[in-house]
Amino acid sequence: MSRSINYDDLVYPSSTFYRTSPYRLGVFGITILAILIMVILVYLTVQYLKTIKNTCVSAPDTPQNVIAGYLNRNEFGVSWDRVGGADSFIVYIGETPNFDINESVVQAKTINLRANIANLVDGRTYYIVVSAINDCGTSSLSSSITYIFVES
Repeated sequence: MSRSINYDDLVYPSSTFYRTSPYRLGVFGITILAILIMVILVYLTVQYLKTIKNTCVSAPDTPQNVIAGYLNRNEFGVSWDRVGGADSFIVYIGETPNFDINESVVQAKTINLRANIANLVDGRTYYIVVSAINDCGTSSLSSSITYIFVES
């Protein structure tokens, strides 16, 4: 016994074929599909925003207003103003004016706007510069300051 095809079932959406078709989504199916598409779009947007956040524009600004002061026996502090775009800082301390930072006697890395420097020699003159760092690179060195460490 063969079943004949009623062409009206294939053409008209109100037909029995349309109502019983496994490909018919209906309101519930369309809602689920829309939610799935929105979830995928949100996920892709978040991933894109993460890449933008991790993309830097330029190295940070140069640290300004570097100062040094006595803290206690064998230790002094160095501080500077807030720097735009900086994630961390390196304090370089040398024993000669215009020293090469690769030959500094102390290098202190910090995420703060100050660093405490210890194990110094009483009566010695130190020269201090600071640089700021972010994912794009390192800033220019700050102006050098001179500090004579004298234990009180």
